[in-house]
Amino acid sequence: MGKFLLEVQGMTCGGCVKRVQQSLERLDGVESANVDFDTQTAAVVGNVDSQELIRAVEETGKKATLKKPVNVVMTVKGMTCNGCVKRVADSLRKVRGVHEVTVSLDKELAEVTGTASADMLLEAVRSVGKTATIQIDEQVKAFTVVGVTKMTCNGCRKKIQKVLENVPGVTGVFVSLAEQLAVVQGNVDPEVVIAAIADAGKSPTILHRSLDGDLILPLTISSNWSDSKKVVSSVLEVSGVREVRVQPEENFMLVIGADFSWESVSRSIELCDIDATELFPGAKDESFTSDEVVTIPQTPIIVENEIPVLFANGREESLHQTSPVTDVSWRREVPGDLSKPPRSPNMNVMDESSSAHLKVTGMTCSSCVGIVEKV
Repeated sequence: MGKFLLEVQGMTCGGCVKRVQQSLERLDGVESANVDFDTQTAAVVGNVDSQELIRAVEETGKKATLKKPVNVVMTVKGMTCNGCVKRVADSLRKVRGVHEVTVSLDKELAEVTGTASADMLLEAVRSVGKTATIQIDEQVKAFTVVGVTKMTCNGCRKKIQKVLENVPGVTGVFVSLAEQLAVVQGNVDPEVVIAAIADAGKSPTILHRSLDGDLILPLTISSNWSDSKKVVSSVLEVSGVREVRVQPEENFMLVIGADFSWESVSRSIELCDIDATELFPGAKDESFTSDEVVTIPQTPIIVENEIPVLFANGREESLHQTSPVTDVSWRREVPGDLSKPPRSPNMNVMDESSSAHLKVTGMTCSSCVGIVEKV
């Protein structure tokens, strides 16, 4: 039984959706067809050729291309019965772009297929009182950097982007027209990537591969550039970094080397008053959780310089003076580097205009609450 996801172009109303769905359902071998106006997609299950599905959509006056559905696996904590399983599954199915959901109580897993974002799926789990963690596949950390010459316009860039997105094993693509290269995420056969680009009329060359030992970190950089050379110089000072490519107009940076960490690169960029995030979410070793929480170790933290921390009750205390208490963790209300509390631009103290939220586990009664509040 095959599962297909089509990207449908040209649907402008509910009538369009109905005509496309009916055309697909009339095909022999189609078990079910679900056409979504919001995501402009059609999810089809059945024993049928993908080209037949495309022709069925085109008969309605619309255009269709085969799209690879995203398979997201989450570890779900807090499910204790079949009722919990049903609530989690029902909540996930309500998310736009979700086409199939499987939830296991024994394995504490939820598997979702479709086009919905990870953030929306995590929020759906959280809305029913459970917590979830996106499982990061090893192929998510694998990158291939391909030189692509003869790209002369944005149309060329979009064409290469689309071609590479359809290569088996590809989980993410970024094409830089300025750098004349493409960053491909996923455990892919380089020969297939080369053939796909060549078939599109461009000249490809494999430049770097994670599977060959290169450490590749593609980044999205904030637009407040002041000096590109300063940023490049700062990142090149990080131990293990040997190459940095920057394109301010594309908000793109590519860091290549061996044995360097995301944290060290991030700090070197922050010194230039620029924000950086990973181009492909989930590429770091750490999983992303629905609570966005990072636990502070129970043992005292020793740092070279004292970094005052502003607690929720307004009290300040240096990190290395923190005493072991119950299990305490930082909770961030906005995306960012979860490896440390938010800092002000001077990199020494927290911005007093922001709030610090602590998640405290291990409290079993109102007395515990009172003790924590008095600290």
